Amino acid sequence: MHLSRYNLFFNISEKEGALFNTFHGTLVLMPVADYKKLNNCEFSADYVREIFKSHAQLVLNNFCCNGREDRKELRKKLLFNKKQRDRLTVTIMTTLACNMSCVYCYQQGLVERFLHMKQNVATSIKEWTINKIIIDKPKEVIFHFYGGEPLINLDILDGIMDDIICAAEGVGAHFTSYITTNGTLLNKSNISRLKKWKLDNAQISLDGPREVHDERRPYLSGEGTYDKILSNVDEALKEGIHVVVRINVDKHNIAFVEDLFKEMRDRGLNKYMALQINIEIVSPIMNPSEHCNRYTFASEDEMKALAGLWSMQVKYGFPIKSAMPIDSACENQIENSYTFSSNGDIYMCPGFIGIKDFIIGNIESNIFDEKKYNSFIDMDIWENCLDCEYGPVCQGGCKMCGYVTNKEFGKTYCRKDFISSIYPEFIKSKYNLEGKDGQRFQG
Repeated sequence: MHLSRYNLFFNISEKEGALFNTFHGTLVLMPVADYKKLNNCEFSADYVREIFKSHAQLVLNNFCCNGREDRKELRKKLLFNKKQRDRLTVTIMTTLACNMSCVYCYQQGLVERFLHMKQNVATSIKEWTINKIIIDKPKEVIFHFYGGEPLINLDILDGIMDDIICAAEGVGAHFTSYITTNGTLLNKSNISRLKKWKLDNAQISLDGPREVHDERRPYLSGEGTYDKILSNVDEALKEGIHVVVRINVDKHNIAFVEDLFKEMRDRGLNKYMALQINIEIVSPIMNPSEHCNRYTFASEDEMKALAGLWSMQVKYGFPIKSAMPIDSACENQIENSYTFSSNGDIYMCPGFIGIKDFIIGNIESNIFDEKKYNSFIDMDIWENCLDCEYGPVCQGGCKMCGYVTNKEFGKTYCRKDFISSIYPEFIKSKYNLEGKDGQRFQG
């Protein structure tokens, strides 16, 4: 028996450290001396009990294993997740149009920005979805409303969602939906409509206080969007919607993020358990725009930026709720997940919208390239990552980023140097380890 390959250990103080398992997501605090007793050696269950006494079973379950069992267990889990046909996930892009002009938008130049989904396309998606629900009888059906700005063409959903939900409930499936929106149109009226379609989650971006955000994320007219978005975030939370506020950070706005935290706290948004803040680094990988090239962090600066912002986030009363701070596995590695573009083209995930090589069919033409679909699904890039302590976290990384950086599909998007530098800081902030409130095991 030995420590799992997916364990991380980092110092909290001179005498105390944190042991975290990236596979199970478990954490304990322990004296550094006790960790050194366990590290780099094989040991018996009795030896573990001697160190951890009554807590031995918990430690054995989460942090220790025999042989290569942890590797086999991770591989089994990833294969199970991929083949989990009990869940159907559909992303529907109601429009590729947007009412904003964000300086780092990755869709610029890739899609027809004024293309709305037409009723015949929506009806075909409805019929396809209902048929799949009846045949597969999934236990869970998830709809993702995406764009462009999906709320520009919200009416297109009126004629299809009620029937899809009825079909899901007819086979006993649990139906939920979520939306990625810029937030400008997420008003009370639209929230009421979305709640009829079991809306659970809305992701909205805010990039700083008013002056900074409005410079980065204005309306097409150049007018600011900050006040409207922040008001709608408040309204959505009052309506019981889980809101994820995404803060896109680069050299341009990092110095002003604290001002955003202050204002959100002053507005009382930290009192909502349904609010989650995710800090994301703006990258030129998806769109090497002038803004991205000018303001992208160097790796070392990126690490410092994230560590400081996570700590600041907690300081202002916004606990870290996200599971991982980096690119991770997405729909491209899971069966029964489909993205329908506004013109009816079918993709594996929204990241590939506009790239012809990744079209796997068209709903209007009744075309579906099953061989191509299976070739994407069967490309288990994480097979190369099972021995890495961060394998459970990134699973080979985003396939789209891997394609863009390697100029070849099916390559890993490895950021281990970055992850290994920043992940301990993420865990410290997430569990507020500076306050030493984690679970302790004493020798």
